[in-house]
Amino acid sequence: MSYASKTDMIKRYSEASLIELTDRVQPYLQAINDDVLNAALDDATALINSFVGKLYRLPISAVPSVLVRHTCSIAYYDLHRGRYPDEVRKEYEDTMSYLDKIAKKVVVLDLDGSEPQSALAEARVEGPARIFNRDSLKSF
Repeated sequence: MSYASKTDMIKRYSEASLIELTDRVQPYLQAINDDVLNAALDDATALINSFVGKLYRLPISAVPSVLVRHTCSIAYYDLHRGRYPDEVRKEYEDTMSYLDKIAKKVVVLDLDGSEPQSALAEARVEGPARIFNRDSLKSF
């Protein structure tokens, strides 16, 4: 499940812009290609999960608006496929900086009923003392 929808993208970037970026195959339909848009949104969600999943349980059921916005930003950037206007690149860089802050615990997401996962416990193994060590094997 993606953190943002087609409606979220249209609200932020306009239908005309999304038609231009997603209607890639001739004959052009002059409509948003839902498959292309959904793939970009799914990829953006997966990228966000790679940052957020280290600290929060996935999937996030009640998605905060900040993640919706950043999902849209990443998807819009990806739809440009190498032809990034300055404002799109800046928005993407800001989003990646924000996600990095989440991963470093500088920013905490306000998720209903979900607190950041505690660090995983350290695994310890104990056993008998070594039979062979550097000193006992020196003469070999």
